[in-house]
Amino acid sequence: MRAFHQGMAMQASDLQIRSRDSSSMRPFLEEMLRRAQKLEVSDIHFSCHEDHASIAFRIYGTITPYDKIPVTMARHLSVCIKVVSGLEVGGHKVPQEGRFEFESTSFRVSVLPCVKGEKIVLRMQSKKIITLHKLVGSSCFAAKIESALAMKSGLILVIGPTGSGKTTTLHAMLTFLVEKKRQVVTIEDPVENQVRGVHQVEVSDVQGRGFADVLPYVLRQDPDVIMVGEVRDSKTANLCAHAVMTGHLVLASIHAATCVESMVRYKALLKHQAYHPENWQGLIINQRLIAILGAEELVGPQRGVSANGKDGYDGLQALMVIRPLHADEQDDQRLFYRQAMRLRALKVTDSDAIQDALGRVSF
Repeated sequence: MRAFHQGMAMQASDLQIRSRDSSSMRPFLEEMLRRAQKLEVSDIHFSCHEDHASIAFRIYGTITPYDKIPVTMARHLSVCIKVVSGLEVGGHKVPQEGRFEFESTSFRVSVLPCVKGEKIVLRMQSKKIITLHKLVGSSCFAAKIESALAMKSGLILVIGPTGSGKTTTLHAMLTFLVEKKRQVVTIEDPVENQVRGVHQVEVSDVQGRGFADVLPYVLRQDPDVIMVGEVRDSKTANLCAHAVMTGHLVLASIHAATCVESMVRYKALLKHQAYHPENWQGLIINQRLIAILGAEELVGPQRGVSANGKDGYDGLQALMVIRPLHADEQDDQRLFYRQAMRLRALKVTDSDAIQDALGRVSF
């Protein structure tokens, strides 16, 4: 991973483009990154429009405008970001991914060519250690998860939409397992946060090395626990099943809306009749993230267009539905809503945050 200032020094000559010295973008970028760190932003979005470019922060799950800049300035900023990330400065027609580190915070960079210009997203990767109890906010839920993590073999699935904190929950589980002296190997696309004591393997379908390609080698490493970032295809599902059947505890995520749907989808991916998931032990965790009320903060830069963030919010808490692998109840949304309403009654959250997390709920 490239250090921010090292990247700037190594390719300083690339920063001179068109009529403006792009190196002048470094102070602007540094100021923005520090503001993002202070506000605990998860993602920074750069988008090009016909007559300007916009910058926005994702704060507690919600996109919040940060600034507007001229298109020319956006081009210089794009070059600056590419340089510190070790990307091809002249590569305007192909997607690129990179990373850099700034003031002890890692940023993952994604560049996507669009008709009106490049769309750039910086994912801020926090190094904070989050425990299950802090994440869940319920000692009862945490106890259920910890009990499942004590299993010698079985399957724990974490489900939810993009941005619902699945990776954070999985990493909180990994921290717990390492404390219990378990040998843990993960396969992730990409590795978003490094967990002390865990052997993490990064894969990429773009580079021709996916979850299923690496999993057979991981099984030969004598792990107690294997985490697979996402079950996407039949080959990965079958290898996970093989790992469970050979005495491993497997943690994974899978795209599904409800706990019942997740197992239906997983079973549909299994091709070998020898696997009998109905006999497995395990747990399904369906989760959403809801904003928590706290101190109000100003988001927008003093020099730019002022923008208020999610005023009054100061953190996120997970709403969870936890069921055994083979539960048949399908009232996940109702249970989410009950948890959210309980938090509102305690003045921990409000109606706007509930709608952001769950949408308009009707039963």
